[in-house]
Amino acid sequence: MRNADRAILFATMLLVAASGCDQLGGRNQNRQGGRWYRDGKFSDALAQYEQALKKVDDPTVHFNTGLAYHGVFKAGYDKPVLLAFQSEDVCKNIPNTKPVEASICVKEGDRHYNGNECDDKAACPALSTCTKTTFCSMMSVDIANVAAGHLQRWLKVQPTDDSLHAEIAKVEAQIADLNEKLEADAGKADKKAESAALEDQIKDLGKRIDDLKAKFHVRDMMTQMWLDSDQYTKALDYWTALLAEKPNDPNRMAVLAGINLKANDWRKSIDWYLKVAAATNDVSAKATAYQFIGNVAWSKLNSHTLSTFESVEIADRGIGALQKAIELQPANTKPISLEASIFNFRGTANGASWATAIDRASAQDLQHVLHVLNDKAKQKAAPQPAPAPAIPGG
Repeated sequence: MRNADRAILFATMLLVAASGCDQLGGRNQNRQGGRWYRDGKFSDALAQYEQALKKVDDPTVHFNTGLAYHGVFKAGYDKPVLLAFQSEDVCKNIPNTKPVEASICVKEGDRHYNGNECDDKAACPALSTCTKTTFCSMMSVDIANVAAGHLQRWLKVQPTDDSLHAEIAKVEAQIADLNEKLEADAGKADKKAESAALEDQIKDLGKRIDDLKAKFHVRDMMTQMWLDSDQYTKALDYWTALLAEKPNDPNRMAVLAGINLKANDWRKSIDWYLKVAAATNDVSAKATAYQFIGNVAWSKLNSHTLSTFESVEIADRGIGALQKAIELQPANTKPISLEASIFNFRGTANGASWATAIDRASAQDLQHVLHVLNDKAKQKAAPQPAPAPAIPGG
């Protein structure tokens, strides 16, 4: 072997060894981050995870990092979120923090600084000391975005929604079979050990379902952080992109409807719920989508924040949707009750006019239908008298 070849081989061996050390160090920091996270010290966990990512660019570490950012996130908080003392290594290891001077009630070993401001007039509780110092901090809006970035790195390597749903259905079928066996063995003294084993299997399968649903929970977590930091456009852009991957998916449309409602765009919210109704062939799901429109209309009308024109418009759209829901499920009392309430709201919005009289009459008609359905339901639920005993030879 030539000297040059030996030099290249030696350099490669050093690189592999260094890489192995980095990976080992990264895994150790990831484990230490997990310990801090379980103790509720999210800033400390975050610092460990960020350091681990410099050595091991692994989706699982990104997942843990995203969870730690979610741990320090403060919903609806528009002040800097204090993470640690600026002088601590924690602050050095978390990127893009900003120094903030504050007087805080500090308890040894406790990182919950926010909302614990103190001064000469506001004394600290026992075991806490009013400490004026510099903290490292981040704004909630930035925390939400950094968390989402890490969580999306993990989401990219997850199985498809369809494959996850298929696997969840299989596990749920297994649980149903085990529950049947458990019911069959109930009360049998000689089956106690078997029943206990079945219960353990059901618990394990339940945990398996939780693991399979992690992808959907993470999406919800990201979305909620955006909503809680008033970043509606980010949430809408993310779910619009997801819908583009799977057009006409009613579940993704429903999320877009909910986000638009949170953003106070009730017109777009109603439009999305109409798309949900059109995209599903399931009668119950279709009726539910129409009923959601009724819920949106009732909620906005009940808030008394709309103009007369807006009140009439949303009432009309709510009534139209609820009439479709009633056509699909005539015995369902909820859309009937909602429609009656919205007619009353619309009558109030219209003022003293012929339309008011019509709306109130329509509401009364619906209330009558509602009473009839409720009476039928009560009669059906009431215990029936036992049949008279047969007369021998009769």
